[in-house]
Amino acid sequence: MPARITRQIRTFTLTLLLGASSGCPAESDGDSASETSSESTPTGDSTTTANSSSEPQPTTTTESSSGEPQPTTAGEEGACACIPEDDFTGPNAGDPDCDGGPCPLPPTCGEELCPIVEVDPAGMNCFVANGELLVDPAAVECALTALRDRTPGFIRWICHPAGDGQFTRDGFILIVDDETAVRREWGHLNGLFQAGPALLGDLPAPDVFTTCLGLGTASDRYNCLTGTNLTTTSEMCVESWGS
Repeated sequence: MPARITRQIRTFTLTLLLGASSGCPAESDGDSASETSSESTPTGDSTTTANSSSEPQPTTTTESSSGEPQPTTAGEEGACACIPEDDFTGPNAGDPDCDGGPCPLPPTCGEELCPIVEVDPAGMNCFVANGELLVDPAAVECALTALRDRTPGFIRWICHPAGDGQFTRDGFILIVDDETAVRREWGHLNGLFQAGPALLGDLPAPDVFTTCLGLGTASDRYNCLTGTNLTTTSEMCVESWGS
């Protein structure tokens, strides 16, 4: 069963689901993608480094204008505490969308910054989405803007085409601060389910997302968003698993 791996040196390799698109953020040697003509199966090789011996800082809350407490994104040392572990015995286990395992949950810290970037089920392709089939094309621009501006909080994407579930693609990025984020993606590729790890590391430079926002179609901007990888990784918050 998976467990949170923190403050431990570990090298790992796993297969994630990413799309290929021109203008997408550049990827580091530790998070590279290999393309095919229609879909790609990226691989991420990264080495975790030990953290300091101090315990993660607790998540704090602020008050909204209505007086209600609102969660805030934890600092880098506590960011992994914001990512729920996959509980194979809990109420989230047994989800058919995740082959009977627990579908990964979104972060518990921070505000969800934008509407979920969602591909209409009629799209049938989670890797090169037809821009006209995005449920809300403006959600892509919102997400890329949040990444460019380093707005604390998280953004999500979802693609569940109609049919036999041969291809699905979900993920999130938790923006921690001006440099740091946690990224995770999961789904089906050729019918095989893979929940990738939740990785803490550095975001691409802001101008990368400026370039993404300037792309000509919503489809290209979608691919640029979902193709965003961390430039470096320092910790694995939750490990991967698959069917």
